[in-house]
Amino acid sequence: MDGSEERFYYASMDYLNDDERAEMLEQCWKYDRKLIHEKYLDLAKRLKERRADGICLVSV
Repeated sequence: MDGSEERFYYASMDYLNDDERAEMLEQCWKYDRKLIHEKYLDLAKRLKERRADGICLVSV
């Protein structure tokens, strides 16, 4: 986040109650977890393809 996004994020938290904040943070955590999982699945797939093509010498 850049400075303006960070200021907006923290200021917006004042408009939410505790339950809403907890729900929002839970949704963010799930989104980030899925995003990271997809990123590394894609990386593993590309490394396996390179290995199959004889390009990558390192075992994955």
